[in-house]
Order: sequence, then C-alpha cells, then structure tokens
Amino acid sequence: MASQETKHQHYVPQGYMKGFATPEGGSRIHFLRKEDLSAAKPSTVGNLCAETNGYTISGSTEAERQFVENTYGRVWEDNYKRVYDAVTDDSLTHLDDDTRRLIIGTVTSLLFRTRKLKIILGRMYEEMIQDAINVSRTSNITHVTIERYSMPLDGRSAKELAREYERTQHDGQVLTQLRMAITLANVRKNDRVDVIKLDSEDNFVTSDHPVSFYNPSALPGVPQAPFTPTNILSLPINHKYRIDVYPPEQGRDSSLVTRITHRDLIAKGEMLMNHAEQSQTADLFILGEKTTLQNFGKNLNDQGLKEQVDKARNSYLTDILALASALGTSVTEIPTDQPTTKQ
Repeated sequence: MASQETKHQHYVPQGYMKGFATPEGGSRIHFLRKEDLSAAKPSTVGNLCAETNGYTISGSTEAERQFVENTYGRVWEDNYKRVYDAVTDDSLTHLDDDTRRLIIGTVTSLLFRTRKLKIILGRMYEEMIQDAINVSRTSNITHVTIERYSMPLDGRSAKELAREYERTQHDGQVLTQLRMAITLANVRKNDRVDVIKLDSEDNFVTSDHPVSFYNPSALPGVPQAPFTPTNILSLPINHKYRIDVYPPEQGRDSSLVTRITHRDLIAKGEMLMNHAEQSQTADLFILGEKTTLQNFGKNLNDQGLKEQVDKARNSYLTDILALASALGTSVTEIPTDQPTTKQ
C-alpha cells in the first residue's frame, strides 16, 4: 500500500509544544493571538504552528519531496526527549559532547525553521514590488525583476506579485533555512549550555518563534543577525525550564552545565523577561498555561511589579559582587542575572 505523504507540517514541533500543554506532555494547550493579548483560547498541539506543505519541495519521489520534513524529524524531533530529559534533570551537571551538541542543534533548528524568515523576506519583496509599481505610474516600466525572475506589472497588487515570487523560491528557501540551522549548529558545537529554572508559581511561555537571542557586545541600535556566533540563544522548553546557549569561554569546560534556580521576585523577573521576549519574537501565537496567558498582558504592563523586580535584582547583584570579593573570584565566573532586551 502506498504511504501517505505528510502535508500538515509543523514548523514548531508538537513534541516541543507539549512541554507547555496542560497537563504537561499532553496535547491540550492554550494560546494568545499576538494582536489580542486579552483572550487565552484552548487548542491542541496538532492544530497550532503548522502549514500545509510548508516543507514539501519538488521531486519525483516521496523521499525527495519530504526531504526537509524528514530531516527535521530524524535529526531533531526524534531525539527531542533526550534533550528534554537532560535539561530537566536537576542532578545532571555535565553533558557528553553528543548530548550537548544535540541541545545546541535543537535550538538552532527552532531559530531557523519557523515562518519568521519567510515573513521578513515576503515583506521585503512586497516593498520592492510596490516601489516598482509606484515608478511604473510615471514611466514605461512594465515588468519587475527580482533575482532574474521577471513578472509583468499587469494590474496585480504588490502582495499578489510577492506571493507569486515566493512560490518560485519556495524550494530554495526551505532548503536554505535547513542549511542555516545545520551550519550554525556546527559553528557553535563547542558552546556551553546553561539551564534556568523557576522555583515559584511563575511560568515561562513560548510562541510560534520560540528562540530569542541577544549579543551583549552589539552596538546600541544596530540590528543583530541570528547567525552571529557570539549571540546568546535562549529557548524555554516548558513552564519552568529555559536553555541558554553561550559562546565557549577560554579555560571553562563546555561540558559543565550551569544550573541557576530562581525564586521570589528574581523568578518574577525571569518570567517578565521571557514574556517580553516571546511577545517580541512571536509571529501569530503565544503559547502556554491558561492562567499564565490570562495574566500575560497585565504582567507585561505592571510597572509596579517591574520596579520591585529591578530593586530585587540590584540587591541580588550586590550580594553576588560581595561574594565574589570575599572569595577572591572574578564576578564573570559567578552566574548572575543580566536583564537585557533580546531579539
């Protein structure tokens, strides 16, 4: 009997989303639409963050057409439980190279496999075509050409023409995204992995573009590129745990896992930072536990809570500096909170 090719393809894997389901590991999950943070709605991991033939490419055989979908599944999704178990095992303080690199590859795959890059490029194409349409009204321009692909300006809108161009570029685009994920994972294979845990009533959320990144050395106002190898990459993996991937440090064993558990106001600060990151990076959906999502907008705008958190963080940092001085240790060797806006 002929096999049935996968058409309903998840750009955020169901196995990953189950970490934010209720109960955890189940299929029922709540979501907010980014444009309306007031209404948390129920759904399932099977229905969210998926496209029809989002990864299907041209080919004469099923293996060729399903190459991208199957690669994501075989390399990362089939091994996700191993990642999840390693991150959530509080007793695990060292990672073997294979597991650490699998964790890093999982993060880079989720950075590049979502719709985000396609949407950014689509907007860019639409703007370019609209400029050509505007010029054509006062000139003899009848076609617009993007990377040798020519389209007639025949009355169609810039959006319609951009969608046509995107269809011609689909195969190359999804293959490029896969290649970028693999390349960055290889570039960053010697990075270290930190784990942040919330020991409180506060919860992390995720989204349809769950990886955020920032670069402490980036110049203010300068756009940050996701493939810069010195970025710090962050990925929440359930309500309570987050992975942070850092560039390697000279003299520091990358197999060592730094685990930081936060409580009280410091935990609330981590929660607020996570909420702000996911609100910024999300395309359409923010995902998580129902009560957390119901309070999502309120928490983001609670200036009084932010002031309490800032005060607690300053006190925490003062204590860290005092401890470093007493131990004769560089403060860079002791994990601290660094509230930083991420991309």
